[in-house]
Amino acid sequence: NASVTVALTLDDGRPNLSGTWLGGLGRDGRTPPPFNEAGTALQAEFDPLNDPAFAECAEHGLVRQAMSGHPLRIMQYEDRVLLEYEQDAVTRVIYLDGRGPQTTEHTAYGHHVARYENDTLVIETTQLIGRLTGTQGNALSDLSTVKETLRRVDTPDLGAVLGMTLVVTDPGHLTGPWEMSWRKNYAAVDYDFVEVECQLPLPASE
Repeated sequence: NASVTVALTLDDGRPNLSGTWLGGLGRDGRTPPPFNEAGTALQAEFDPLNDPAFAECAEHGLVRQAMSGHPLRIMQYEDRVLLEYEQDAVTRVIYLDGRGPQTTEHTAYGHHVARYENDTLVIETTQLIGRLTGTQGNALSDLSTVKETLRRVDTPDLGAVLGMTLVVTDPGHLTGPWEMSWRKNYAAVDYDFVEVECQLPLPASE
């Protein structure tokens, strides 16, 4: 993808995160989770053949989706931000007015509260269902919360770059915060998401 220059701020002064961001720069900050005893025991039992995302076409969940190396499209509005993911064709609608959750139900993507802090969009998520966070397992519990920070980290050679840092807190399975990050470069030309339909594995023959 060619280097491209994009304005750092919108007309109203907010950071300009809008556009399609590709996964070509990779995930450059994924450290092993600091498991506690419960998390370590679950990880020892992990079998990738039983991963619900593949075995049942289950939703990937917030951490797995947010840390995906696939493209991401962001649309910024006055009252909300939309994050559209190529993987699983998921869209997150994130409001900026601080509204509380409508129910106490935990879901795969939880309840978001977001705000701008100078050049950064901060998204805090609660009410998450425990999920595996990748093909290596690394399961979180229903006590997990997530903080995402997104900001522009442009460089002269790469042009417009979006950087994201994600921090998981989970007293159920972790001894402390678990931090991950990635960088994605701006799509210089129109990019259409690739549609991928999950196919359930064939049952083992008897």
